[in-house]
Amino acid sequence: MIADIASARSVKNIRDNPAVCVSLIDVFLQRGRKLEGVAEIIAPDHPDFAALSAPLLAMTGGSFPIRHVIAVRVERSAPILAPSYTFYPERSEADLRADAYRTYGVRPLGE
Repeated sequence: MIADIASARSVKNIRDNPAVCVSLIDVFLQRGRKLEGVAEIIAPDHPDFAALSAPLLAMTGGSFPIRHVIAVRVERSAPILAPSYTFYPERSEADLRADAYRTYGVRPLGE
């Protein structure tokens, strides 16, 4: 489930062609998943909208209105790895995470 908060173009594109690819990336570990499948736009007048949007609203603390819910039926999934995993296989995830913290100028909570 994906919240349409400000994704008018994505909603239009899905209505034109429901085949989608969604990438989920942990920027600090520089890896994630590529999900491919078919999307459905669930509008506020759909009988399941309230139930499907409730957990998404909870994630945002209600700070943003959800215009639609985009439901994706995942048909294929593949890992995404940054080139550093191939070029520097000896580097640990802790090393990669520390580099990302420096690059983005952030620190983990508690430090």
